Amino acid sequence: MKTLFYTQRWAAFLVILGVAFTVVFISMLYFKNRLQDRHSSWSHVLRWVNGEWGGKQIVDDLAADLSQSPFLNDVHSWSFDTIKRFNSGEIKCTPYSAPWDPVVELASNDVPSFVDTKWKDKPDYEVCLNRGRAESILIDWYSHGIVIGETNYDIRNSRWDGHYNVCVQPGVYVVWYDCK
Repeated sequence: MKTLFYTQRWAAFLVILGVAFTVVFISMLYFKNRLQDRHSSWSHVLRWVNGEWGGKQIVDDLAADLSQSPFLNDVHSWSFDTIKRFNSGEIKCTPYSAPWDPVVELASNDVPSFVDTKWKDKPDYEVCLNRGRAESILIDWYSHGIVIGETNYDIRNSRWDGHYNVCVQPGVYVVWYDCK
């Protein structure tokens, strides 16, 4: 009697396991086109299962999007100009408290509309300082951001190194800092 009971439980377990695998397999086939979209929920789950943590996914996706966009050249030019204007005294900013001090927040009129309207989730725009001079521009979402410096800017020599970062082009990095 006990053997029959355990055999039935084992068979039921195998049937349930088989049904679950079948559902997952059919779902993956059905949503195959969604898996190719790096921003889809399915893709994020599969990448996470493969060991790619959430912050890495966010940074990698943003870096891939930027590298394929003509927007990158425009935002890089704007950042160069903003750094030069700040260092010459044309832009006056007020320091504010942030975990990654010293930074100053750019006024909204110093951020062009093509930059400000690019993202659905509005970031902060900051000038990162090194000894009182602008070192880079940070487009900041609090846990990650885009750090843009001059073409010879190397993130490994700044306070942004240490967490995960991806170089998009010389002087442009997507970073995961999570309030470093």
